[in-house]
Amino acid sequence: MKLIHLHIVTKTIKIDSKGIERLRLAVQTKDNVQGLTHNYYRYPARFSPKFVHEVIELFSEKGDVILDPFVGGGTTLVEALASNRHSIGFDVSPIASFVAQTKTTLLSENDLQIISKWADFVLQKRIVGVKSTMTFYEDEGYLNNLPWTIKRSVKIILADIEFLKTEKQQRFAKCILLKTAQWAIDCRKSTPTAKHFRDKFSYNLKIFSNGIRELTTAIAKHSKDNSLPQCICINNSSDTINACAELNLLPSKPKLVITSPPYIGVHMLYHQWQVNSRKRTRTPFWIINSLDGQGSAFYTFGHYQSHAKKTYFEIAEKVFTSIHSAIHDDGIVVQLVGFSDHKIFLKKYLEMMNAAGYEEIPIIIDKLNRIKRIWRNVPNRKWYNNTKNELSSSKEVLLIHRKK
Repeated sequence: MKLIHLHIVTKTIKIDSKGIERLRLAVQTKDNVQGLTHNYYRYPARFSPKFVHEVIELFSEKGDVILDPFVGGGTTLVEALASNRHSIGFDVSPIASFVAQTKTTLLSENDLQIISKWADFVLQKRIVGVKSTMTFYEDEGYLNNLPWTIKRSVKIILADIEFLKTEKQQRFAKCILLKTAQWAIDCRKSTPTAKHFRDKFSYNLKIFSNGIRELTTAIAKHSKDNSLPQCICINNSSDTINACAELNLLPSKPKLVITSPPYIGVHMLYHQWQVNSRKRTRTPFWIINSLDGQGSAFYTFGHYQSHAKKTYFEIAEKVFTSIHSAIHDDGIVVQLVGFSDHKIFLKKYLEMMNAAGYEEIPIIIDKLNRIKRIWRNVPNRKWYNNTKNELSSSKEVLLIHRKK
């Protein structure tokens, strides 16, 4: 079957067959997530920085505004900053917005030295003999199923974070603790010792520090006048984006949307960590000092077992209709979307996008004029597929739309 690569042409964008091939390779990359501040936290369903980078380079220009309505781990915002683009991201999860904000907040060498000296002091403390009092989060069950050694190790570090003077220093330290605790707990079969926990914290501090230095260098490289692109991250639902006052702070309407919405019919655990595979804990909310109080359906457009019903598509249409009003008339929407059953859900998803005011931009067709889309395998993704079918829940499809 012969495939034909179509040129993507809009009022402001023209991408030839070479650009489409670049996009295909970026979608299907198997490179590990690395570079800049991307490894601050292993957020579920994050996409490749290489993919985001190529989309930004192909579909936008320096100074443009980029929007991610489901910001997740903040990959889009980080790559936008590094490419001298303004950006704004939304996410209903306080964990996502915390991580994304931390990843995009620059620190000076003086900040990093202060945090390093603070860490040298706090990591000398031992969990034995330190008085531990009940916390609000412990009383409310956020620490359920948390191993004792990890609970005490986190408590000691959290208690001393208040000695850091600025909010961005404290957020940076909390994110290191978040990363370290996730390593110690999430999907592990055995619990590391307190010493291993402290060693890992120290190691992550070095990784974080190098990451923020790399991001600072990348921004300086692309900025002629040393000006910093605006980057806004909002902990809120995406269905009212068009009414968001922060959009008025940006130099123009977003011209490019890069995102990965909740996956249809697939169970994703965004707000909790797994302990010994079966149990769960809401420890990350304790670490970032935020409340949860919501079930998993709150973060995924409803319960995955009911996604075949109208709920998911009604919410999704509301979100993308709001986005339609917020973005530039020449705006492009680039998505990586996963389905538990593409034969059922892909057609419905495309119908939803059409109802929200978009038309798909085909990039590959066959001799029978059928659209051939780019799919990617996703390695090492902790998903729980709701159905048994030929397409596993560890595959995603690239969808590109523009306003009708």
